[in-house]
Amino acid sequence: MRKYLLIALVLLSTVCFADIKGKYFTGEDYTATTLEPLTAASAIIEDAETGQILYGKNIHTPRQNASTTKMMTAILLIENTKPEDMITASENASETPFTSIYLQPGEKISSEDLLRAMMIRSANDTCVAAAEHISGNVADFVKLMNDKAKKLGCVDTHFVTPNGLYAPGHHSSVYDLCIIARYGMKIKRFNDVINMRSAVLESRTVNKDNILVKSKSEFLKTYPGADGVKSGYIKQAGNCYVGSATRNGLRLVSAILKSENANAETAVLMDYIFTNYKRVHVATAGEVYDSVELPLCEELPITVKKDVNCVAKRSGAEVSAKTELTDKIKTPVKAGTKVGSLVVRVDGRQVTAEDLIAAEDSRYTAFWLFVIDFGKVAGTVIVLWLIAAIISGAKRRRERRVRYGRGFRADGFRSWEERT
Repeated sequence: MRKYLLIALVLLSTVCFADIKGKYFTGEDYTATTLEPLTAASAIIEDAETGQILYGKNIHTPRQNASTTKMMTAILLIENTKPEDMITASENASETPFTSIYLQPGEKISSEDLLRAMMIRSANDTCVAAAEHISGNVADFVKLMNDKAKKLGCVDTHFVTPNGLYAPGHHSSVYDLCIIARYGMKIKRFNDVINMRSAVLESRTVNKDNILVKSKSEFLKTYPGADGVKSGYIKQAGNCYVGSATRNGLRLVSAILKSENANAETAVLMDYIFTNYKRVHVATAGEVYDSVELPLCEELPITVKKDVNCVAKRSGAEVSAKTELTDKIKTPVKAGTKVGSLVVRVDGRQVTAEDLIAAEDSRYTAFWLFVIDFGKVAGTVIVLWLIAAIISGAKRRRERRVRYGRGFRADGFRSWEERT
């Protein structure tokens, strides 16, 4: 009896998971009402605009992260080359194992086509070619990768290879992967390539039979609103995926490591947030948000440097925004000067903060304008009086010299001795 019950439970769980997978892979808008337990060892989903964390599981646990590593390699390729730059493949690059575009020693390919092969097909040889072109060798390029990760604020990441192939000590966390993805998404070339399903590598000078690259990401190909980012798999890392999707102005970014089905679980994460959360607009750049009192001045209108938004549950969430001014604001204040921060909290937890700036130049009050103007007039009068006094004194001294002759005293004697 127990044996049959166990078989029934296994079949039921298989059917349930197949139902989620089926609705997802056929492109239907699967709506999650609960976030069921994920098989992923680590998972996270954030608001792509602010980095506000909406769900997390073991977000700072370092793990092998496979080809999601290529996000950093792609960023450095973009920042260190122009799209039309030609890159020559070395013998070392051509010998890179597993997924590749089979670069030949001495073959040339443009930076843009190398980027597309790297991010769409996930070609490992392109990463080695990029590393050697930028830094001369892979070891120095990996150092550049780690320096960039640290600069971006990654705290759980250490790269050993430029492509994510297994190497001891190579790891990242879902938290850090979202930092890297969000940074890259601000770069047009990166944002464009992560949303491509296929591309033709027209710049190849050798092996022209292998110029079509296609994405194998089921999430990118079928999920409504999907617009990135990068899949990954090696045995030691399991299935990995960094995903991005946009609906109704809300863009989400997620990361999953060591999952049984990273594509499907990315869809579950996305569906849960899109179903139960909404984008909340807090303040608009350029529009007066508040005003502050300054010594000697009229109230100063202030605005945010850029639009401020956050994400909150569709019902029951409490969103608050508080103006926090800098300790000392020196007057006068020029338009655009930072005067504080607008701190946004959801259910009491800070989720984002944006600079508050002066919307216009500060203006003195009418009283202080009178005092300042009076001071200017009085100062001008005093200066003119002093100038007149100096000129008058000099004139009198000159008249005495003319009257009595140079070298004579006012009483007509050259010296005291001449009186005797």
